[in-house]
Amino acid sequence: MNWSNKIKIQTILTLFLSSIIFGQDSNIAFPVEEIEKKLKHDEFEIFRFRDLRFEGDIGKRVILRYADKKDLQIKWRRALSGGHAFNNAPRFEIAAYELQKLFLDESDFVVPPTLARGYTLESYKSIEADADPTFKDPDIVLVMLQYWLNTVTVGGEVYNKEKFNTDPLYAKHFANT
Repeated sequence: MNWSNKIKIQTILTLFLSSIIFGQDSNIAFPVEEIEKKLKHDEFEIFRFRDLRFEGDIGKRVILRYADKKDLQIKWRRALSGGHAFNNAPRFEIAAYELQKLFLDESDFVVPPTLARGYTLESYKSIEADADPTFKDPDIVLVMLQYWLNTVTVGGEVYNKEKFNTDPLYAKHFANT
């Protein structure tokens, strides 16, 4: 093979491989289907369990350790009694994730993989000893698990103080984000 053909092949391979590398979102380390499967079905060990914003926060930043060594960092949020409270409605975040799957390509998702897992209160006490059940009879704790995104930017101002003060529907939806 002559020198010219080698350069052509190297150029083609470089372009092909760079398209694969840059095609993957740097925030999403694994295929979405694999993340969903791991969060929904696979056994894991909680490696790190830290309050998200402040001490005592119900939201947690968690690292889940898996047997295949493909660990996941997630947002972990236990649902309060009844499954819905101010600024804690897992169904809204799960619905947003599932809704986008109906019309967006995976590469265009704006909500990371999000789902819920249920635990008996007895088994959940080993994770958070002071937890109360989300639902009673039987005592079940519902937890929202959301894949953690490290590099997130917001384009422009989102919060509109005047609209928040005058439009109850806007205020309700903004408060639930």
